[in-house]
Amino acid sequence: MLRIIDRLALGWIDWRRDREIKRSPMLCKVADEFGLRELRSIPGGWEGTFITPAVVVIAEEMAAMLNKASAENHVVFDFLPRIDRGVRPVRVTVQWAHGKNPAQVNAELKKQVAELERRIEDLTYAALEMPDET
Repeated sequence: MLRIIDRLALGWIDWRRDREIKRSPMLCKVADEFGLRELRSIPGGWEGTFITPAVVVIAEEMAAMLNKASAENHVVFDFLPRIDRGVRPVRVTVQWAHGKNPAQVNAELKKQVAELERRIEDLTYAALEMPDET
């Protein structure tokens, strides 16, 4: 019974997604021009599946960039649009599919710094409590 309900729910979600794509000229354009096959709502944004030769070329170039940088997790770089149009630079993060993004790396480093600070504080108090040997 749950399989039937799951299939119905997924069908309804797909129907809603397709309807939203048809209502939005921008999403229609993306779907047509870039081979959009699937679009899912995820926490904080959207995740899409594109099937087009251009995406394969971009993915291969991004993988080469990550390899050349010996990136364990990600690389960050800026795109500079035409200055005469007054458009601000765009920062792009390219991340291995199972790598950590900059925020995750930052959170880990903050934890490590906090632990080191705690250890230094403990050592400092221990040194202050040592008897004076004079």
